[in-house]
Amino acid sequence: MTRATLLLAAFLIVGCSEPTGSGPPPVVETVSPSNGPLAGGTAVTITGRNFSDISSVTVGGTEILNRHVVSATQITGTTPAATAAGAADVVVAAGASANSHCTGCFTYLGLAVHAASPTAIAVSGGSQVRITGAYFTAITGVTVGGVELGNRTVVSDTEITGTGPALGAGSKDVVVTSSAYGSGSCNGCILYVPANVLAPPIASLSLHTCQISAGSASCWGLNGSGQLGDGSNAMAATPVSVSGGIAFKSVGVGGAHSCGLTPTGVAFCWGDDAVGQVGAGTGSSSVPVPVSGGVTFNSLAVGGSHNCGLTPSGAALCWGGQPGNGGTTNTSVPTPAAAGLRFALLVAGGGFTCGLTPAGVAYCWGVNDAGQLGNGTSTNSPAPVLVSGGLTFTGIAAGGQHVCAMTAAGDAYCWGSNSAGQLGKGNFYGGSLSPVDVVGGRTFSALEAGSMHTCGIVVSGALYCWGFNQEGALGNGSLASSDVPVAVVGGLTFTAVAPGQYHTCGVSAGTTYCWGGDRFEELGNGIAQTFLPVPVSGLDSVPLARGGPYGEYSCALTAGGAAYCWGYNNGQVLGDGTGSARALPTPVSGGLTFSTLAPAGTHNCGLTTGGAAYCWGSGIYGELGAGATLFTSAPIAVTGGLTFSDITAGINHTCALSTSGAAYCWGSNRLGQLGNGTGTDSRDPVLVLGGHTFTQLSAGIWHTCGLEGTAVYCWGDWYGRASIPQWVNPSVDIVSITSGGWHSCGLSSGGSAYCWGWNTKGELGDGSTSPSASTTAVSGGLTFKALTVGNEHTCGVTTGGATYCWGFNQYGQLGNDPSPGSPTPVAIQSDPGFSALTAGQDHTCGLTSAGILSCWGDGYYGQLGRGTFGWVTAPVPTALVAAAPPAPRR
Repeated sequence: MTRATLLLAAFLIVGCSEPTGSGPPPVVETVSPSNGPLAGGTAVTITGRNFSDISSVTVGGTEILNRHVVSATQITGTTPAATAAGAADVVVAAGASANSHCTGCFTYLGLAVHAASPTAIAVSGGSQVRITGAYFTAITGVTVGGVELGNRTVVSDTEITGTGPALGAGSKDVVVTSSAYGSGSCNGCILYVPANVLAPPIASLSLHTCQISAGSASCWGLNGSGQLGDGSNAMAATPVSVSGGIAFKSVGVGGAHSCGLTPTGVAFCWGDDAVGQVGAGTGSSSVPVPVSGGVTFNSLAVGGSHNCGLTPSGAALCWGGQPGNGGTTNTSVPTPAAAGLRFALLVAGGGFTCGLTPAGVAYCWGVNDAGQLGNGTSTNSPAPVLVSGGLTFTGIAAGGQHVCAMTAAGDAYCWGSNSAGQLGKGNFYGGSLSPVDVVGGRTFSALEAGSMHTCGIVVSGALYCWGFNQEGALGNGSLASSDVPVAVVGGLTFTAVAPGQYHTCGVSAGTTYCWGGDRFEELGNGIAQTFLPVPVSGLDSVPLARGGPYGEYSCALTAGGAAYCWGYNNGQVLGDGTGSARALPTPVSGGLTFSTLAPAGTHNCGLTTGGAAYCWGSGIYGELGAGATLFTSAPIAVTGGLTFSDITAGINHTCALSTSGAAYCWGSNRLGQLGNGTGTDSRDPVLVLGGHTFTQLSAGIWHTCGLEGTAVYCWGDWYGRASIPQWVNPSVDIVSITSGGWHSCGLSSGGSAYCWGWNTKGELGDGSTSPSASTTAVSGGLTFKALTVGNEHTCGVTTGGATYCWGFNQYGQLGNDPSPGSPTPVAIQSDPGFSALTAGQDHTCGLTSAGILSCWGDGYYGQLGRGTFGWVTAPVPTALVAAAPPAPRR
C-alpha cells in the first residue's frame, strides 16, 4: 500500500467516529406509561433517538432508578417519588450539555377526595359515611375532623365507607392518606350538628302535627285537605295512623300537606296539591303517594306549599311552589334548585327555603317580603342568595316569615318578620333584613320556628320559646306575646320541639306534649286550649301525678321525688320561700326527695324516701312537730326520730303512721284530734291511745280516722266527737278511707261507697243533708274504685271509669256549672276518664290513664295549676306531670 493510500485510510477511519459530546443531542419522543403514583416505582420506557453516551435521565427533576440504555432509541427505568401530583418533565441528557426536554410527558397521580355523604351528621357520631374520590389504594388513614374514621372499608379505588367519629359542632375536613398516592382532602365536607337538629321525630308548622314513633307515622289536628293521611278529611282530636303501613324515618308538616321519608330515602306526600306540593302530579290525596322522579333523598324540608329534598350528594331538589331553580313556575316533579351549591341541611318556610352548606354557610331563596332571605334586602329571589353577616351555622329553622339559626357555639340569630317578637331581639319594633342576636345569652342545642313564634332547646334540655302567644303557644302559663325567650313551665327536659301556628309540641323522655290553641284539635289530647304542656293521647306512656291537698292550693311530686306546690300561699304553705300565690307549680325549697305529701290548710308535710317526716308552713299550734311554734317556708324535721310509712294532716294537726302500725299525732288538740285522751296541744308527736295497729290514716279539719283491718276508728270532731279512737262502721266492712273538711268516706271490698260526718251541703251523698256519726251508704248504686273528699264535696271514679261528684258546687267543684250542689252523685262534664282523684277545699284534680293531670272548681288562688286565676267547671290540664297517682284526701 502506498503512503498516499495509508493516509487516506487513516483519514477515513477518523472521520467515521464522532468525538464525545459533539454528536447530535438526544430526542425524547414518548414515555410509557405516561402516569403513575406519587410514591414512584412505575416502570417506564422512554423512546426517542440519539440515546448514546447518556449521562442522566430525570422525571420531575429527580433521577430515575434502575436506568438502562437499551439502544439509541430506548431507555428504561422506574420513576422516583414526587411530592406533588401533576405533570412532570422528562429530561434525557448526553455528555456534559446536550439534553432533551419532554415537557409534561409523565403525570404523577395524587389521591383526590371529591365528596362525603351524608353532608350533615350528628355530633354524637356513629353515622354511616361514604367518601368518594380517586386512587383510594394503599390507604393508611382516613380522618374526619382529625379523628380516624371508624370501621373503615375501602370498597374500591373510588369509594371508602365507615362510621363518623363523635366531634364538636361545625364543619369538618375529610382527609384520606395513601402510601402510594399521597393525601387528599375535602375541606369542610361534613357539617357536624347537634343530634336533635337532624330529622326530629315531630313536625308542626300550621294547624296539624305529625310524629314518628317506632317507624309509624301518626297525625292529628286539621284535616280539610287530607293532611293527616288517614284516608279521610275529618279532624282528629287524638293521633290517627297514616294510611298504608309505610315505615318512615322522618316526617314533615306544611300548611295543608305532609310528607314522610322512608329509611331507604323514598319520599311520600299527602294532603293539598294546589301547586304540586304532593309531588305526584295526580292532585290532592288523603293517603300517602310516592313523589315522582324516582329520586332518593337523605332528608326532606316541608314548607307552606312546597318541599325540598336533599340528595346523598348534597344537591337540593324542590317541588310545589317556589322550586328555587331560578324560575317561578310551580312543579309537581322534583327539580334541581340552587345550581352549583351543595347543602348539608335544608329547611322550608311559608314561601321560601334556606339551606346550610357543609361549611355552615347559609343561603335562602323565595319570597322575601319581610326580609326572610336574610340578604339585607326585601326583594324576592327565585335563586339562592347568600345570607349576610358572614356567620356560619350548625342548625337552621324556617317559620312563616322568619328564620333562626345557631352557631357551633350555640348562639342563636334570627332574621325576617318580628310582628310578634319571634326574632327574640328584645323588642317588637320591626323585623330584620339580616341576622340579629337572640337576647339572653343562652346556649342552644336546637332551634325550631313556627308560624309566628320560635322555640329553642338549651344544652340542659330546658325549652324556651318567644313570639306570638295569644293562645298559649309559648307554654309559660301566660297569653302575652314575648320578645325575649321565656321558659316552658313544668320542669320537663326536651329532645325535640315542633312549633305550629297557634300551638307547640315537644318530646320529653319519649313522651309527646302539646300546648296552646286547640281550634282544630291540634293539641292531640282531646282537651281544650291549654297554656301548659300536656301529654298527647295514645302515643306513649307518661309518669303519673300525685297531689291534691285540703285547702286552696295543690301539691305534686315529680318522678324524682321533688315536691312542687301551687295556689294560695297563706302561712308560706307552698314552701317556696315566699308568701305569694302561685298559678304554676313551684318547687318546694330544701332539695329533699319525698315519697308522699300531706298538704293541709296552712301547713304541709311530707315523708322522705327514708321515712323521715318534714313539715313547713304555719306551726302556731305545734302542727309542724318541730318542738316549737313557728312559721317556716322550708321543710323542717319532725322531732322524735321516728320512721313513718304514711302521713296525713288536718287544719291544725298532723298524724303519721309508724312502720309498726302505731299512730302518732301532733299540733292542735282542742277537739281531741290527737287521739291521746287529752285536750292539750302538742309540739311533738304523741302516741294515739287504744293499742291499734292501723294500715291507713286520713285527717279532716278537726278529726282523724284510721283503718284497722276492715274497721274504721275516728277521733276528734266529725259530728261524732271523741278524744280517743271511736269505731264508726259497725254494719259494713271498709277497705280504704279518705277524709276532708268535716266528713270522711270509705269503700267496701265490693266498691260501694259510704260516708259519715257533717252533711250540710249533701257531701255524704245519701240524698239528704242530715249528718251521721257512723257510715251511711252513698245513693245511686254506683261502685267506685277511688274516692276523694274536699271541704264540703266528694268525688269518685266508678269501676267503669266515669267520675261523679256530690255536695257543694258554688265554684264548679262538682265538674258542672255552679249551682247549690247535689246530695247525690252527678256525672262531671267533659269527663276525660280519670284513674285517680284528689280534692282540695273547693276544687278537685284527677289523673287520666294517659297521664294528664287536670283540675276543676275554684281557681281564685291559682290552685288549678293552669297558669291563670279563676274557677272553671270542667277539667283543665295542670302544668305538672309527676310520679304517682294523686292520693285521696287523708
